[in-house]
Amino acid sequence: MPSALSSLAPSGDQPVLTTTMRPPQPVRQRRTGAGLSWIGDRPEVGIYLRRRREALGLTLEQVATAAATVSSLRKWEAGQRNPGIDSLTAWCRALDLPGWTLRKIISMIVGGIDTLHVGHWPPTFDTGDLDHLEMYIGPAYYLGFPSFDVLAANTTARRILPDLAPADPTALRPANLVEWVMTAPARNLLADWATVATRLVFLLRSWVRA
Repeated sequence: MPSALSSLAPSGDQPVLTTTMRPPQPVRQRRTGAGLSWIGDRPEVGIYLRRRREALGLTLEQVATAAATVSSLRKWEAGQRNPGIDSLTAWCRALDLPGWTLRKIISMIVGGIDTLHVGHWPPTFDTGDLDHLEMYIGPAYYLGFPSFDVLAANTTARRILPDLAPADPTALRPANLVEWVMTAPARNLLADWATVATRLVFLLRSWVRA
């Protein structure tokens, strides 16, 4: 997911990395004729997809024509019932979700495992990846893991923090969040610079093994 400077939280699925998913382990059915059971309750999935629908200006009826009945879709969004994988896929596609987001959701709810493969510079993003960043009101980025390379940024981020904009594709290497935080521009721009820098160092020590 996109990350913001205020949290510097790791994102488990960066678009610069090619994501594949191992086949999920067989899971029991909730009831006869029902879809695959989810591993644990995930009401946040319905909340996220409802907000996505609202952000796109779509009604329940419009999405239901491609995914399910209005009644079922309403229950899915409220977390009262879980759709099967085919229905979930149709639901996500009706909302024009990027493929990597769909894979992340499916792996999370049915016990699949994401495997990440090293990407390359410059990275390649499809239109859906970049449109996803623009859904965020504040600055949002795609960061490489675990190096914190700045791979993409939304319009707000480029306007507010031009010094942290992604490097030109012809550059020898990407811009880097660690370098930016530890240099003069960030010290002057971030009111809580010491906190941000401390958290970043902690994350680096946790993730990067010597």
